[in-house]
Amino acid sequence: MKPFNLIRYFAVASLGVVVTLALVTAYTFSRNLEQSLTEEAGLYAQDISSSLNRVIFSDFVLPREREGHPFDLEDPAQRRGLDAIVANRVQGLRILTVILFDRSGTIVYSNKPDYIGYRSIDNPGLTSALSGKPASLLKRAELERNPLSPGHDLLETYSPFYELDPASGHRGELIGVLELYQDARPITAKIAQGQRQILLATAGLMVVLFLALFAIVRRGHQRITELTRALERSNEDLEQRVRERTLEIETAQRQVAQSAHLAAMGEMAAAVAHEIRNPIGMIQSAAQLLESGPELPERERKLLRAIREETGRVGRTVSEFVGFATPPAPSRSVTDPAGIVDRVQTMLKPEAERRGVELVVALDPQAPKIRVDPELIYRALTNLVLNAIQVQRAGGRVEVRTSRCAPGEVGLHVVDSGPGIPAEDLPRIFDPFFTRRPGGTGLGLSVVQRVVTAHGGHIDVTSRPEHTEFTLRFPEETA
Repeated sequence: MKPFNLIRYFAVASLGVVVTLALVTAYTFSRNLEQSLTEEAGLYAQDISSSLNRVIFSDFVLPREREGHPFDLEDPAQRRGLDAIVANRVQGLRILTVILFDRSGTIVYSNKPDYIGYRSIDNPGLTSALSGKPASLLKRAELERNPLSPGHDLLETYSPFYELDPASGHRGELIGVLELYQDARPITAKIAQGQRQILLATAGLMVVLFLALFAIVRRGHQRITELTRALERSNEDLEQRVRERTLEIETAQRQVAQSAHLAAMGEMAAAVAHEIRNPIGMIQSAAQLLESGPELPERERKLLRAIREETGRVGRTVSEFVGFATPPAPSRSVTDPAGIVDRVQTMLKPEAERRGVELVVALDPQAPKIRVDPELIYRALTNLVLNAIQVQRAGGRVEVRTSRCAPGEVGLHVVDSGPGIPAEDLPRIFDPFFTRRPGGTGLGLSVVQRVVTAHGGHIDVTSRPEHTEFTLRFPEETA
């Protein structure tokens, strides 16, 4: 029957779409995971390179310059001295090979002497580092047998090598490139494990989505079958009663059957469309459900938490952009700031406990009331407190308190024991789209400032390591 064939084709098409989306999602997450781990390991290697840059100049180059000895790495004694310095610095750090290129791309030093004198040609990492930009390349042993370390998964990191001012320690001229070969097997093992977990999670979500679509399609098929049978019975009754008008009745029956069929198909299509419009919500719910499993391994729990947080972040990002573009006008009323603080504590205490952060509230009973839009101030304060919680390490502390700041002013304070805000970033933290947090939009603090300003108040911030304080100041209500 036609209805059956149409539904069957629709189910097959839906399965194809779901499988395609699942594979694309799994590939995207896998690539992001590999890129993230490679960048993290590359930054670690760049830190080691910077340390080697300093120690080579301070412990090897500068002492020889002061003593008037020529700098000559072809001298075995000097090379042994530099070998000792390098070995001491990279001991226990999974660094397999250290190479120093001059600006022409020729190896002038290596802790593996066989490489000295070799000139690298058409090396993108070397070219990037000679232009002042570090570069990291992950090479898999199964894809490429590297002659410098056969059989290893390697992370090659190229970092600029600078002269250093002996007095100030500031960088001088770029004179070469440091290349580190790092044992990348722990990184590739994490990548492989993460990819397996992503594929398993995505496959599970794909099954859930397909089963949901299949259930809707099946229900639509049953409904169409019921309507078809009812119409057939009606047709038989009409044929028996008015045989003389068979042709007219059959024409009318076909029209009724077609209308009913189209109505049922429209109902089914609307239901399917409703389900397809909410895949992100289903992904987030499925991740949350899987995450709550009692015996779920910690690595899988972290991956599911990342999926849930990233889908939630999409919604929050859209809300932030909409809120920033069209901020609502304040609807002011006389408000007790203590009530706003209590509401924020109730909302965010579970999140603080989940992260192992102590959330403390200290209310000044003498703090006057303020005339504000309580909903907007609640959102702004929630934004600040949530930011403070998110930058804490386990065991950190966030305090929210009220006070009479100055004559005629009421303050809402958010104090945390986090890493602090760099001094060079403080003048820009309220600029739209400025952020140092990966995945952040840079709109949160800008929105907070606009809300406070719209109420005739102002916002202050002070920060140092292990202490950052935001203060929202509002005129007190005198009426």
